[in-house]
Amino acid sequence: MVDVRIDSKGFQQAMKYAPQNLFREIRKAWKAHHRDFVRRMKRRRMSGRPGLKAQTGTLRRGLVVKSEGQTLNSLEVASVFTGAHAFFAHVHETGMTIRAKNGPYLSFPIRSKGASRSTKITGWAQVAEVTIPPRLGFSRMFNRMLPTLVGRTMGAVGIALKGDKVGR
Repeated sequence: MVDVRIDSKGFQQAMKYAPQNLFREIRKAWKAHHRDFVRRMKRRRMSGRPGLKAQTGTLRRGLVVKSEGQTLNSLEVASVFTGAHAFFAHVHETGMTIRAKNGPYLSFPIRSKGASRSTKITGWAQVAEVTIPPRLGFSRMFNRMLPTLVGRTMGAVGIALKGDKVGR
């Protein structure tokens, strides 16, 4: 007959700190994932074709990583557009048709080829509506990166359950 004994002290010690370790490790993994996502979005989708041809970079600066919650149950980590940037990001993500509100036409300044925003206006164009196609690809890129997020989360769980007390 074989007698097997398992020393559970190490496991009990790991379980003592597991909730705190799990929270810290998952938060760290999720924040790192969202920082990578934001970096890729800014580089690939918000810096020219096939995404936005950004002139000012205002929308890029509005994309940030936010983290909330003090426990695993309340943890939220997100890549979000802040303030007024949220509306413009929504327009570029889903597309929109813009129509004149206070008159029959929308008016746009015409500048000579290659002119900057501060260059003198040479004329005005008037149109009844403008259709902005969906071109940001925020959701599509995030969905493509989901397997990476799952892998990082599993790695964080493994680190947390090793039993080391985080934050010693």
